[in-house]
Amino acid sequence: MTDFCYQSEAYARALHHGETANFPYAQSGWIRRPIPGSTLFDGMGTYPLMCCGDWSRLGDDLAALEGGIVSFAAVIDPLGDYDEAVLRAAFPDLLFPYKQHYTVDLTRPLAETVSKHHKYYARRALREFRVELSETPTDHAESWVSLYSELMERNQITGAAAFSPASLKAQLGVPGIQVYCAYEGETIVGIQLWVVQGSAAYYHLSASSQRGYERSVAYALVWKALENLQASGVTLANLGGGAGVNTGSAGLTEFKSGWSDGQRTAWFGGRILDRERYPLLSASTPSNTPFFPLYRAHLAG
Repeated sequence: MTDFCYQSEAYARALHHGETANFPYAQSGWIRRPIPGSTLFDGMGTYPLMCCGDWSRLGDDLAALEGGIVSFAAVIDPLGDYDEAVLRAAFPDLLFPYKQHYTVDLTRPLAETVSKHHKYYARRALREFRVELSETPTDHAESWVSLYSELMERNQITGAAAFSPASLKAQLGVPGIQVYCAYEGETIVGIQLWVVQGSAAYYHLSASSQRGYERSVAYALVWKALENLQASGVTLANLGGGAGVNTGSAGLTEFKSGWSDGQRTAWFGGRILDRERYPLLSASTPSNTPFFPLYRAHLAG
């Protein structure tokens, strides 16, 4: 099994979203979840993206689940090595463009890709805060839990991104995760997590104190992270999409787009594996409900 972070079972396990397993051919960790109100299970890719070492074999791995898992759903890595035909073979029941992710070509100077607005706020924040790449990420567990809990309360975060303290701590120890800390004096006012996989990097999670939030510390964190990733040989950074489906919130979209010089499509895929039980579980949900799997629609949000 690869050590690439988003592909690894270690990362899937750190999310605390359910029982973890591996796809042996596609080389990806995934999560097995009990279906509420039943004795059955379904599967999902990891949050925020499912990454595979060999996308051409994902359909084989999913087919091998038939009979044991009712359905499988995933948001697909927009940087993956696949074409649409490969995805449709793996997800014959549902496949659609889910979000546009903002990317940064790190073979170019940051001064050419970053907007004037973002360069101004990054310079200002870097005059106030010191940003360091941590050599011992787990040492910052308590600060990280405190900052992220503050973020969840401030933004009323629910769903897959509402991580438990145990999950937040576990994620710091997964190989491939880089942790950047912003200091005011000796006080941490912001922490940002990035995932590095070969020549690509992914903006993972970020949180700051009220002081850091008011003084735009996130700009200093992203600038320093991109500088460091560029210097280490990473050639493409994925900043993710906005909040929600499609365009997302204006604030988050503007923040990410201001660093970016490109976009990639993240697809959503769904596959029904147990065609007898799926309609029985979904019987109480209108068939035109835009959610997959249907039987989980009432749990969304």
